Amino acid sequence: MGDQTNGGVDQRVMERRRSQQAKAAAVRQYDQLMGEVGDLKQMVMAFIAESRESAAEARERLDKQDIAIAVNTQVCTTVATDTAAIRTFWTEGINASKFFCRLAAGWVFLYKKVAPPLVVLFLVLYVPVFYMIHRDFPDWLIDLLKFAIEHI
Repeated sequence: MGDQTNGGVDQRVMERRRSQQAKAAAVRQYDQLMGEVGDLKQMVMAFIAESRESAAEARERLDKQDIAIAVNTQVCTTVATDTAAIRTFWTEGINASKFFCRLAAGWVFLYKKVAPPLVVLFLVLYVPVFYMIHRDFPDWLIDLLKFAIEHI
């Protein structure tokens, strides 16, 4: 019986040692995990701090950009106001240029398409009337016919 009792005690002692070793290993593993969690927590807190700093910098840049846009808008409004007369004058100049171009085109049309038939019609009517009144053709008409005959 003594062997069984002694063997049972040894076994319990061994189980208790294993249990204590397992607890110690679990505590070490827990401490290691908590250390890793602490490191991760520090990394996350550092990231959050950096994010806040970069957000603050971005806010400052955007505020400066808003101010620059407001100044640019004011400058553009001033330039538009200051150049309104020039733009109006330019528009009127364009309209005047178009008018004179159309006037020139009209003059060319009259000179090339309207005037020759009118001159011919006038001569056709004038020469017989002149002949009926004076009983002779005009001198310029005779000279014109001589010129045409000599050079053709």
